Amino acid sequence: MSAIDIAAFGVSVRDLVEFVLRRGDVRTSAGGLAGRLLEGAKGHRTVRRSRPTSYQSEFALSESFERPGVRLDVAGRADGIDLEGAPPVVEEIKTVSKPLALIGSQDNPLHWAQAEIYAAMLVRKEGLESIEVRLTYYHIEQKKSRTFERRPDVQDLLTWFDETVSTYLDWVEKVAAHRRVRDLGLRDLAFPFGAFRRGQRQLAADVYRGAKKGARLFAEAPTGSGKTMATLFGALRAMGEGEASQIVFMSAKGPGKRAAIDALETIRGIAPDLKWLVLTARDGACESPGADCDPARCPRAAGHFERIAGARDALLARFGNSREAVAEVAAAGRVCPHGLSRDLVAWCDVIVCDYNYAFDPQVSLAALTKRNGQARRVFLVDEAHNLLDRAREMFSARIDRSRFVDLAKKKPALPGDLVRAARSVGRAISSAVTEASGEGRPVLQEMPRRLLRALERFIKAAEICASAGVDFSIHTGARDAYFEALALLRAGAAAEPGDVVIAKKEGREKTVHLFCRDPSGRLRAVLNEARAAATFFSATLSPIKYFARVLGGDEDDPFVILDSPFDPGKLAVAVAAHISTRYRDRDGTAAALADAVAAAVNARTGTYLVFFPSYEYLAKIAPLVEQR
Repeated sequence: MSAIDIAAFGVSVRDLVEFVLRRGDVRTSAGGLAGRLLEGAKGHRTVRRSRPTSYQSEFALSESFERPGVRLDVAGRADGIDLEGAPPVVEEIKTVSKPLALIGSQDNPLHWAQAEIYAAMLVRKEGLESIEVRLTYYHIEQKKSRTFERRPDVQDLLTWFDETVSTYLDWVEKVAAHRRVRDLGLRDLAFPFGAFRRGQRQLAADVYRGAKKGARLFAEAPTGSGKTMATLFGALRAMGEGEASQIVFMSAKGPGKRAAIDALETIRGIAPDLKWLVLTARDGACESPGADCDPARCPRAAGHFERIAGARDALLARFGNSREAVAEVAAAGRVCPHGLSRDLVAWCDVIVCDYNYAFDPQVSLAALTKRNGQARRVFLVDEAHNLLDRAREMFSARIDRSRFVDLAKKKPALPGDLVRAARSVGRAISSAVTEASGEGRPVLQEMPRRLLRALERFIKAAEICASAGVDFSIHTGARDAYFEALALLRAGAAAEPGDVVIAKKEGREKTVHLFCRDPSGRLRAVLNEARAAATFFSATLSPIKYFARVLGGDEDDPFVILDSPFDPGKLAVAVAAHISTRYRDRDGTAAALADAVAAAVNARTGTYLVFFPSYEYLAKIAPLVEQR
């Protein structure tokens, strides 16, 4: 088999561990989701400074595995290694807010698995006869660490590593086999409606060429052009030729997603091996609303990872997976439907989703935005004129003083440290508003340092509370405040020169809002990181060069403006210049307007739409038309 016939996949050590070895329950908590955003890197550096000079940080390791038709590249960076140790050492470092005394050596099997995979890779790379595996926890408040050590048998370690990789290879073999059959079916894909509408063939061809080149295309195509089918068809033809491994169709609204699903169902008759998935927000998919992924309250969350492999296989075996289909498979497998759909994101041919799954830093999925082996994605962005405002929202963040003031009143229901931290945030917001008002307008040059420090303290306090067992599913105000604080800090860390900080008083409320004015750089970064060709299309994308710039395009990116598919000779425009629709004239011209509408409707049988500037005006005229 030639190299070109081999399906190449890549996986990080962390993702390999999560996919194959994770067991137990689904849990969502403040402490579990922050990822030690603020102190993680600092904690790692502190631990490394205490190690000998022979210690090497961020040591890159990789290894390739092959089966007939499939190659898997496993790669990652060990936090630290020391080849001069006796025996050599591999170390994994985790920062925590949970008291070190409460952490046991057997508490975190996935942490051990990650460290031991690095150890196995190092053993094989260096030909080592023995190795020590260390798992070190660094407490971000106490600035102390606790280390556990293991000295596994080298042969047992390599056998376990190979078995873990083999399980993952079993999965990617299924995916590779599916993709070979899929590509054969797509190679000669015929347009499902036979004839193209005017402009539809051109748009499909431009999308196809853009996918092959990895380019970005901006297209304005009037309503009725058949944009959804044209863009999907062009991208699927590129997929059949090996120029795309996945298509991500994004829309801001339900009708756009519905149109994509309808198009995929139409294509099903001529491409039965295509697999697509609709992503639904957690709240929309949840079978236990309000349970907040608590295993004690949600039977799907309890033991989810014990059962996920079977549900994953069942979902991948289906052609199309709408929200209802995901719910059906999840119910049969007794797993979380949201978690199940996220697990399949990397493996389905077409993903239908909202913009935020690709572009929003708060909820974007690594499976759509990170480079993965030889993945070549095509982003199809429907109603792209909506992305500008949505992107500004994604890269902006706001906090309200009242939320933190309310928390400060919750003692003793909430721990004192958290209450004091919330009070500090409230004071810092007030200070920012006062500072801005002193400047004569509510705009600050940068985020106030006092507010940043207060937010950091609040986040730390919330994470410590979560580690100590505070149930944030009950204290929803504290949970929401935590995520708002985290969002503002993240937005601040990614802020660009064009962003503005607005601190102002609105009635009795005081707010600080970091506002992204120009999201183009951040959108471009997502496209580059995702290694994605992209087509941004809409019926209203004028001026097209302006939208190309603000949506992350470059000066030389191609664009196309299609004519309407409808015959302009069949357009009639009649102007009743004698009827005034000004507000002050509406009572006096109501009868004449009703006569004109009735005359138009009665002239020819058909269905008519009449547009009014207000509902009140419609309610005034509709009864008069009915009388006529």
